[in-house]
Amino acid sequence: MCTKDDVSRGLGEGGEEALVKAILLLHRREGMSVDEFRRYWRASHAPLLVQLPGLQRLVFNYGQSDGTGGAAPYDGISEDWFESAEAMQAAFSSPAGQAVLADVPNFLDPSKIQMTVVEEDEVEIPVGSAVD
Repeated sequence: MCTKDDVSRGLGEGGEEALVKAILLLHRREGMSVDEFRRYWRASHAPLLVQLPGLQRLVFNYGQSDGTGGAAPYDGISEDWFESAEAMQAAFSSPAGQAVLADVPNFLDPSKIQMTVVEEDEVEIPVGSAVD
């Protein structure tokens, strides 16, 4: 179990250093289909992202309808993990980061990007607690 002291020192469960995660809410650029957006994001933009110095983990989430037939509120949500907020800032200031930022208008509407930086705290679900 993570203690309050661990959190204040930036340590996660098991004493490892806690990572910070940037969550980006993304909208595709006007005139681009959902399929084109997803293909570009994965095949063209992802190779740029993985070059970011200090990037520890990267997850793409593709927007889905909520089942009511309405469009997803976002076309994609990106989760980018770094060792610290400073490491993230340094990554996007680097030449690799500048290449990532320069690519954004090729598939995203830059005016609609929203970002927040969070520290993840995963809650373990005890075995047998789910209702069948």
